[in-house]
Amino acid sequence: MPFRNYPWSLYAVFQTTITQWAFLIDVLLLVTFHLALVEAGFYAEEDSKYAKAEQWQPSLFWALFGAHWVFAKTIKLVPHLLRNPGDVRFILASIAFGYFHNLIKLYGCITVTEVCLPSYIACA
Repeated sequence: MPFRNYPWSLYAVFQTTITQWAFLIDVLLLVTFHLALVEAGFYAEEDSKYAKAEQWQPSLFWALFGAHWVFAKTIKLVPHLLRNPGDVRFILASIAFGYFHNLIKLYGCITVTEVCLPSYIACA
């Protein structure tokens, strides 16, 4: 019955098309994570009284951040990768395509007011 598939289709097609801005959100996450580490004193001068971080701690936090980022970008691919393990080599291409697609959507939102007439009439 098509009616039972509608809520998933509504989410998968319409809602994610409008709200999935991975490129912008990932850049903001990266910047805010760096600023949080700076605010917490992980990048303070060694002789400063606010330097409370060991040398390895910022690296550990960045590794955890990177692991979370990779997990978030690849979790939807796990069923496919279990069936086709050789496709692991395409993970970076999949992530790059997602960012490229987001930039195309952003460009589309910026230029939404530019209208082109049918092909038999020249576009301005």
